[in-house]
Amino acid sequence: MDPGLSSRFPNVVTLKDYTSLEFSQIFDKLIRDMKTAEGRTWTYNTALSQVVGRRIERSSGVEGFGNAREVRNYVLRVKDRYYDRIGDTGDFIFTTEDILGMFFLIII
Repeated sequence: MDPGLSSRFPNVVTLKDYTSLEFSQIFDKLIRDMKTAEGRTWTYNTALSQVVGRRIERSSGVEGFGNAREVRNYVLRVKDRYYDRIGDTGDFIFTTEDILGMFFLIII
């Protein structure tokens, strides 16, 4: 970090990390608000958002953690897994594998 920053910006704001419930709610909202190119909405098992919230919460508390940015990045990974699995044509339904990844399926 630039040592001159602290003299130019003497006030430090520390934001509290969200809870797993808040991460889950952000995840749900981002998925609900996301539209396909055709204007359709995505479908998924909303119970999985609780698992997502807990996963993201485990990452919190470290320097550089980005709260809602982490959720947005997670949603982008879900979407990438969907397109890797289905391609551009599909049913617009996120599966458990899309949301939780292959690692989760191997453990079960």
